[in-house]
Amino acid sequence: MDPNEEGIDRILVVDDDPINAELLKTKLTSLGYVVTTAHSAEEALDADRKARPHLILLDVVLPEMSGFEACRKLNETHKDSYVPVILVTSMNDVTSKIRGLESGAYDYVTKPFDAQELLARVRSALRTKRLYDELRVTREKLIEAEKLAALAELTITLHHEINNPLQAIVLSAENMAGDLPEGKVSKDDIDIILKSCARIDEVLKRIVNLKRVRSARYLGQTDMLDLDKSI
Repeated sequence: MDPNEEGIDRILVVDDDPINAELLKTKLTSLGYVVTTAHSAEEALDADRKARPHLILLDVVLPEMSGFEACRKLNETHKDSYVPVILVTSMNDVTSKIRGLESGAYDYVTKPFDAQELLARVRSALRTKRLYDELRVTREKLIEAEKLAALAELTITLHHEINNPLQAIVLSAENMAGDLPEGKVSKDDIDIILKSCARIDEVLKRIVNLKRVRSARYLGQTDMLDLDKSI
């Protein structure tokens, strides 16, 4: 089974007791999960980078670094991609539970734990992970749609704001070209060209100085940028 195969939930089990870790791995593997084990905080951080788990079951009592500190480090690693951490420990006092939750843990399970309860918490955490990932994808799509919409509005704005003075330049240049054989150049045509160029330059400067996006109705259901309100 490929641990990177899409649609398969990956779980990292961190316990300083190899026997406990293997027992939990066997149970979770039998339910279709891909499980990686680690026996210290440093091993957990390394395994996390390699296995890219969707969920971490983390023992609080670990050599060299507490599970609370490891939880904080793991959350920092996953600050841009949420991965729930369930703390597993024999400490059952309220202070420890609060400390665990403050370290960023999603949930807290005390030893000896009921297997069905743990599995229910695992499923709940994985559902939360999936919902978070779906929301992130939706948000990214909305941001991309907004960018495309803004680009479309900018295109319409450029066409609307620049097309008229550009056409005036073209017509005036054509008039001047027609007058050249007779040795005459129209001052009016030159004035139109200069004013139209100034208008285009003004539009481009306003676009460069955009501070926010404000839209205005152009035609039908089509919007364009309101340059006056966007500067």
